[in-house]
Amino acid sequence: MAIADLAWIWIPITLWAAFAQTIRNATQRHLVAGLGTTFDDQARAAGMINVAARHGLRGHNAVSLEQLTTWDPDLIVTPCQGDCTAARERVASLPGLHVTKAARAGRIVAIESRILFSTGLDMVGVVERLRGNR
Repeated sequence: MAIADLAWIWIPITLWAAFAQTIRNATQRHLVAGLGTTFDDQARAAGMINVAARHGLRGHNAVSLEQLTTWDPDLIVTPCQGDCTAARERVASLPGLHVTKAARAGRIVAIESRILFSTGLDMVGVVERLRGNR
């Protein structure tokens, strides 16, 4: 196969990848924790209402950004690894999320993944962080 043939194959693959990424961005879904999750337990222990659980979602579910904005949460919690400031900024910059009460009030909280997803003593730390953001 000649180099020119490879270039011809590469261009459609690149265009297809760009098109596929555009479709993924348009239908982007984000994981939320509903009823029966440790996060729901932590939210309740902190005196908060988990909106995913309130809307009847059980376990971990993928929801659209449109759904998240419709729920209009007062606080958004996201996991981070290392740079929690960057994680907060990344969530705040998601298309349309700026209209939520949480984003408008700067109430996007990033908690290190190893703590947020812990099923041990670190769960108490998550509850304390949530209480501090009520």
